[in-house]
Parts: sequence; structure tokens; C-alpha cells
Amino acid sequence: MHDWWMEINDEVLACLQGMQPTAPSDVARQLGMSESGAVSLLCGLATEGRVRICLVELPPAPPASALEPPVGGIGAREGRR
Repeated sequence: MHDWWMEINDEVLACLQGMQPTAPSDVARQLGMSESGAVSLLCGLATEGRVRICLVELPPAPPASALEPPVGGIGAREGRR
């Protein structure tokens, strides 16, 4: 493993040592990175057995209007009727 990967992993672990169990978004915010970046690092650490991932959840549901088909049916956006 490259030294810079070890440094990043050490930063993540140091961040977690000062926290209660927390969400990846909080880890990302503490480290100044994207949530997907934090998730990727946490998954790698979990694979190595260095952290545990205990909770997952679905994202908030999209607004109902985003789920409704366009007026005129499903093919209306493409000009089909």
C-alpha cells in the first residue's frame, strides 16, 4: 500500500477515535471530503477489519411529482403518442 493511502487511512481512523458512532457524511465533513469519498475509504477500512459499518439507510424519497408520468403517457416526452 502506498504511504499516502496509509496517511489517509490514519486520518480517517484518528477522526473516528474522537467521535461516537457516526454517519459517513459526518466523517466526510470532518475531513473535508465528499461523502462518497468517505464511504469508499470506510469500506476499504472495513474490508481490512479496521472499522465496522453498522447502519445503512435509503436516501429520502423523491418528490411525488418526479414519479408521475408526463402528461399524455410515458412516451409523451419523446413525442410518441
